Amino acid sequence: MSKNAKRGDQKTQAYIRNQAVKAVVAKGQKPAVVADVFGVALNTVYKWVRMYKSSGSSALKDNKRGCHKGSRSSLSPEQCKKIKKLITDKNPEQLKMPFVLWTRKAVQELIQDQFSIGMPIRTVGEYLNRWGFTPQKPIKKSYEQQPKEVQKWLDNEYPTIKQDAVKEGAEIHWGDETGCTNKISHGRSYAPKGQTPTLVLSTKEKLKINMISSVSNQGQVFFDIHEGKINSAEFIEFMKKLIRCTDKKVYFIVDNLPQHRSKLVKNWLNENKDAIKLFYLPSYSPELNPDEYLNCDLKRSLNTKRMPRNNSQLKENTMQYMIELSQNSEKVKSYFRHPKVKYAS
Repeated sequence: MSKNAKRGDQKTQAYIRNQAVKAVVAKGQKPAVVADVFGVALNTVYKWVRMYKSSGSSALKDNKRGCHKGSRSSLSPEQCKKIKKLITDKNPEQLKMPFVLWTRKAVQELIQDQFSIGMPIRTVGEYLNRWGFTPQKPIKKSYEQQPKEVQKWLDNEYPTIKQDAVKEGAEIHWGDETGCTNKISHGRSYAPKGQTPTLVLSTKEKLKINMISSVSNQGQVFFDIHEGKINSAEFIEFMKKLIRCTDKKVYFIVDNLPQHRSKLVKNWLNENKDAIKLFYLPSYSPELNPDEYLNCDLKRSLNTKRMPRNNSQLKENTMQYMIELSQNSEKVKSYFRHPKVKYAS
């Protein structure tokens, strides 16, 4: 028996396909074993079996070069429009597909499912490129996020906050906490092709400091750095700083961390309601906070500096970057141009 099913004339190839399918369907042999015997890919055996089950033995006779009927690799304008809309509006799991992200393979199977068109993976990539789709690092979003709450925030809650701020002559600030460590979490390193760069890390305990910051779409940035956890008392101290550094009432928007909703914080806010008012983003929605993009920017910058050997050096690196940022209002404003937070600009 030939070890390569592509050799021989069409009659021989048809015979091999029939024998392979017979071995799987009638004799119950494992497809992997059959693929090895006939010298074909495992997916090819599965394909032959599907053809047989769908259209009978007649589907195995013709093996002409080119696309089979119904498997042309071109899409009509209407089909292109539908695929683009599905990729834009849905994720694969919503369409009950076994993928997390829209890879070329996932789009290839989507086209097959929707239109019974078997398209080469390279052609799928060409279509995606033509449509203006590029491979990108996805924004992480929690499963716990409630889309209805997010939409309510975008459509009603934030517009109301913005209107009330105008009426009161208040400034809107966005706050967030982040941890800075000596662990590389962003960035890439150039190296000769085929030689993966090596990052030498200390075997000592991981260094860490915490920072609380705020940004405004006028380009203002304020921050405090702490070596320990940021609790309710330290959160209050930061809000006192905001009040001291601004001439207007502060509308402060933060996430739903427990230290932001504690009794201590609520009592302090009640005592200072003429100077500051606190608002909360929808739960599990960091992408809606402009200050989150400052955090990402900071961590990228820290990765370009010399590796800190102790917390003092880590704090110094963080402080240096934040001071430079506080003097660059245009860069701070750029965080508000991200598609997810343009609503806040």
